[in-house]
Amino acid sequence: MRYKDLYKIRINENLLRRLGELNRDEILNVSRCSNFKFVEKEIRDSYIAKRLPQTEYFRLYENEVEEVHKLLSQLSEF
Repeated sequence: MRYKDLYKIRINENLLRRLGELNRDEILNVSRCSNFKFVEKEIRDSYIAKRLPQTEYFRLYENEVEEVHKLLSQLSEF
């Protein structure tokens, strides 16, 4: 999810409810997979230096957003 120049990387049990609670500009990718905790951890760990402290938001460049899309696709088990 993108809000201005920040990207939120997170698992959520009730996406529709959560979407109503968050300010956002765009939803970039959603994946429903069986290994969601692993996928979230791997992606977050890959961009830990880009994370805003104490949040689920990351400040990413466009090429890094594309890398996250690829990781999501590669790591997800359906």
